Amino acid sequence: MDGKARNLLTRKPAPPPEASLIRIARKAAGMQIAQAAAIARGNAPSLRLSTVRWSQVELGYETKPGGFAAVVASDLVLAHMAAVTGITPERLTAAGREDAAEVLREILLQRQPPGSPLDRIAGDPDLSPDLKEAFLALARDMARNQGEDSREGNSNETSGPG
Repeated sequence: MDGKARNLLTRKPAPPPEASLIRIARKAAGMQIAQAAAIARGNAPSLRLSTVRWSQVELGYETKPGGFAAVVASDLVLAHMAAVTGITPERLTAAGREDAAEVLREILLQRQPPGSPLDRIAGDPDLSPDLKEAFLALARDMARNQGEDSREGNSNETSGPG
């Protein structure tokens, strides 16, 4: 028996916390696995993330001849999955994946136009990392809410009585 065969499990392992987070966020966003994987590949063409692999990451295992092998996404793959599903770096950190949260922060920063206020916040040496993250999280929430409002046809105007 080779080394790989010895690492096989006889039962399906439970998914790690970050895998469950990805699954819940994808479902909440109304995305199928194939759609989410295609978006991730579109955002990062060199990323090898098939529909099958996305599913394996969410499940926390892959089926092998003779058993099951645990699957844990790399920091890069998990960060791109989180970006597609709208998960914040803070939530990845809470799930125990600070490594992926760090990559996700960079992905989100790179999506900002050059010279944007967020670039200035991120590059300000006088701001603490916690304060930077708070500003960036607020900006992401505002951008997400603005996008939802425009898709729903909402405006900032309120109608008065009458």
